[in-house]
Amino acid sequence: MALKLNPKAVEHAKMLIAKDEVDHMHKNWQEEQPTKDEVDRYLNTHSLEELGLWYLAIDTDEDPKSMQKYRLPIGDFSLIYKSGIEAAQKSAKNTEIENAAKQLLGIIEKKK
Repeated sequence: MALKLNPKAVEHAKMLIAKDEVDHMHKNWQEEQPTKDEVDRYLNTHSLEELGLWYLAIDTDEDPKSMQKYRLPIGDFSLIYKSGIEAAQKSAKNTEIENAAKQLLGIIEKKK
């Protein structure tokens, strides 16, 4: 798995943070992240590119035309989750992704 930063997701997250569309309450991202069924329902009405706006990383080893290329979800298709960004930061194993997550968390903290 070769992860790289998804800059479109970072910009999307910044836009949602600016609009205060952030969940601060839920601490357990494992329980809150979208399920496979929720992802499938989202794809019924949205493009693969729109799906990617909710994932902080892209796996360059995956087929670029598949949803499997998106890794490290940070929202539930309506809100960005602080816990999702924290989980992505911990799981990234990539300095660029970790730094982007840290930047997003800093923006969230300044908005409080």
